[in-house]
Amino acid sequence: MTGTTGNYTVIATAQNGCTTIAETQIAADTTAPLITVGGDTITCINNVVSLSVNSIPSDVQLLWTGPQNFTSSSPSPQVTLAGVYMLQSTATNGCTATADVLVPVDTMAPLVTAGGGLITCAQNTLTMSASVFPSNTTVLWNGPQNFSSTVLTPVVNAEGVYQIMATGENGCTSLATAVVEADIDSPVVNATGDTITCTHPAVSLSGNATPASVLLWSGPQNFSSGLSDPVVDVPGTYILTATTSAGCIASDTVYVLTDTMPPVFGLSAGMITCGQPTVEIVATPVPQG
Repeated sequence: MTGTTGNYTVIATAQNGCTTIAETQIAADTTAPLITVGGDTITCINNVVSLSVNSIPSDVQLLWTGPQNFTSSSPSPQVTLAGVYMLQSTATNGCTATADVLVPVDTMAPLVTAGGGLITCAQNTLTMSASVFPSNTTVLWNGPQNFSSTVLTPVVNAEGVYQIMATGENGCTSLATAVVEADIDSPVVNATGDTITCTHPAVSLSGNATPASVLLWSGPQNFSSGLSDPVVDVPGTYILTATTSAGCIASDTVYVLTDTMPPVFGLSAGMITCGQPTVEIVATPVPQG
C-alpha cells in the first residue's frame, strides 16, 4: 500500500532463484472542482431570491445548506431567508470544494411624517408639510375629491384627511396621515334701520353678526362707520359688512326712509256779528296726492 505517486519497480524471485522485474506508475487525481457562488438581497419587492453557481462540470454533485436546515441539490435554488448559504461540490474523483454566499435582507421601511393645517376664506389653499428618510424615497399623496400628488409638499384646497405613502428603493412602504381643517363659514349678519322724521332728524342703525366679526357700515355721501349702532341723518341705502377672523365676509342692507312732509289743511270761519259774537274756525285736512 502506498499513498505516494511515482514510478514503482517490483522484483519477483522464484524458489529457483529466477527473477522477474516489472515497473508501474502511480498517478494522482486529487483536483477539487472550482466553483464560485452568488446570491441576491431579500427586499420587500423581492422576497424570494435565487442562489447561483458558476463554472461547474456536468459530473459534479452539488449540495446547498443554509438557515433553518435548508438543503438543495439544485444549481440555482430559490430561498426566502437571509443568512449564509454554503455549497459543497463533489467531483467524480471524490474531491470536494466548498464556497459560501451571504444573502442579506433589506426590508427597512422609510421614515415619513406629515402635517396639515387650516384653510380659511382669506387663505383658501394650504401647502402640506412632509418629510421622508432617506431622501431618495418616492411619495404618493391621496386625499378628498380624488386628490393625488407625487410632490412631497403639495398645495391643497379641500378639507379632510390626507394620506402620504412613502416607498423606498427596496419597495418597502410607510404611511402617514394629516388633517386639513376649514374655517370658511360666512357670518350671519342682521341690520336694521329707522325713518327720519321732523321729531327724529337723526336715527340709529343697528347691526350684529354671528360669529363675532369686524363690522363696517357704508352709505350715502361716503358714509362709513365701524360702530355697530351708528347714528345717521341722511336717508338712503346702508350696507353692513361683517368680516370674521378667517376672512369670511357677508353683508346685510337696510333702507333709511324720510318722513318730513308737513301737514296741509284749509281753514274756514264765519263772521262775527252782534247777533253771533263768536264763530267757529274749522281746519280741514287736504289729502296728499
